[in-house]
Amino acid sequence: MKKGIYVAIDGPEATGKSTTIELLCSTLREKGFVVCQTKEPGSASSEVCKSIRSIALNPSEPLSSEAEFFLFLADRAQHLLTAVLPALKRGVGVVADRSGITGLVYCLAGGMQLEKIK
Repeated sequence: MKKGIYVAIDGPEATGKSTTIELLCSTLREKGFVVCQTKEPGSASSEVCKSIRSIALNPSEPLSSEAEFFLFLADRAQHLLTAVLPALKRGVGVVADRSGITGLVYCLAGGMQLEKIK
């Protein structure tokens, strides 16, 4: 059985990540590869991840940087277990819109100290 490959496209807002992902997946599919597209936070393959994304984007009260960081970690864990690892085990390629580094960057930008994250 072939192993899948995981590729994450990350970067600042409005820099063409989604366009790049669409082109990459389209090209890979044209070449005969089976590819799964995912998104962090909020993979469409998981209701839990969708809920976490909703909380992170539209909190009912202000979130501390620590709470936001833990939301990103929870999403990442669920995303890996429900979308990424099963696809890779089936030999499917995974192209992710963002990765775990995103949560780190958002929390650092929100004022959380790197020492606290460590």
